[in-house]
Amino acid sequence: MAASAQESFARLREADRNDPYRVVFMDWKMPDVDGGEAAERIQNEHLLTNKPAIVMVTAFGASDARNMTNNQSLAGFLDKPVTHSSLSDTLMMLFSGKDSSVVRVRTTKNIPDFGGVTILLVEDNEINQQIAQELLEAANIKVKLATNGRKAVEMITVHDPPDTYALILMDLQMPEMDGREATRRIREDQRFAKLPIVAMTAHAMMEERNQCLAAGMNGHIAKPVDPNYLYQTLSQFLKAVVVTTPEQLTTPLQIDLPAIDGIDTATGLQRTAGNLTLYLSLLQQFTAKQSDVAQRIIKVLNADNYDSACTLAHTLKGVAGNIGAIDVQQAASELESAFRHGSHLAELMELVAKTEKALQLVTGAIVKSIGSATSKHFDATNGNAVSGKEALERLLLLFQTGNVSACELFTSEQDNIRTFLHESQFHTLAKNIADFDFINAALLCQQALAE
Repeated sequence: MAASAQESFARLREADRNDPYRVVFMDWKMPDVDGGEAAERIQNEHLLTNKPAIVMVTAFGASDARNMTNNQSLAGFLDKPVTHSSLSDTLMMLFSGKDSSVVRVRTTKNIPDFGGVTILLVEDNEINQQIAQELLEAANIKVKLATNGRKAVEMITVHDPPDTYALILMDLQMPEMDGREATRRIREDQRFAKLPIVAMTAHAMMEERNQCLAAGMNGHIAKPVDPNYLYQTLSQFLKAVVVTTPEQLTTPLQIDLPAIDGIDTATGLQRTAGNLTLYLSLLQQFTAKQSDVAQRIIKVLNADNYDSACTLAHTLKGVAGNIGAIDVQQAASELESAFRHGSHLAELMELVAKTEKALQLVTGAIVKSIGSATSKHFDATNGNAVSGKEALERLLLLFQTGNVSACELFTSEQDNIRTFLHESQFHTLAKNIADFDFINAALLCQQALAE
């Protein structure tokens, strides 16, 4: 801690030889010497052998600091109020490793605040759920989830009070009941005649938009979701407490991220509004859940289940687009189109092989660059994975002692932990860990173990 710029200069010089500071979080507004001038003086200080990374801490949305400060002397900006998530993202950006490439990401200056309204997200894919939920919660929206159209209809028309939801985000292609049929059934109930329903689909063609409107929907958002367009669309139906326009930063945010062959990481990071923690998690989930999709497609084809094979290709196309895996997205799109047009089996198998080749290249590059969600194990005795119950008991101990090794343990054993928890408990625990909220994480573990 230093209470002024002058005090920070003295501390940096004192620590330079033996234990130099690696990062400085610099307040922008200070007496005598402001943060911008202080940052420049530190970077130009000839007595310092080790120059720290400097992050400017500003009032939320203080664009003046970005315009008035010499960006060359700064490693980034951090808005007040500082949160666990924003601080974690910043540190990951600064210390992601030497073998990295600089990715420039354009993101919004401010995210609209919709005042805590509740919306229903109807989506069957876990990665799409996670992205949408993060973007919505960042805009102060409470999210309830339905994994298919049938569940959505039941929640809206039967289980929840009529005024629960301010809007519905409706995926189109889902098992049990698709989005169009779910919308028609909701509209049959006059209580929900004016409830905004916005489609979310991987198809952006005008024909698709018209079909959504004909089914009773009010709008259309193409996947992969663009955060700016999502907020713009929501603003048409929801009143924002803080009204902002999704302007782009004058100087794009720079993030250090390992180069990954076959992935446009800049595009992938844009899909998560620059949330590096979320993006790295999505990359690891992609390798864990999509690497064998070609084999699964062949298996259902051998059972003459062409609809399921088409759905698998459709899902792969969407999640590949989310992370910026352009070649995989294109190959999966061609395969899905071939299914829909009734192509011969020989042509389908050729496209499956093409998709598998692109997929293997990308998943291999992800594992090489950042590892996989299942590549590390926490068992200190022999390196073997432990049971879900044992992992949860270890997590509880780490949470109670404030040990951040809990994050590594959760990452390495999440598949086992998932089998021991209810799905809602698992997602809550994952969010607690992402927010470094170890108190509530410990309470959840205690409850689950007691049950």
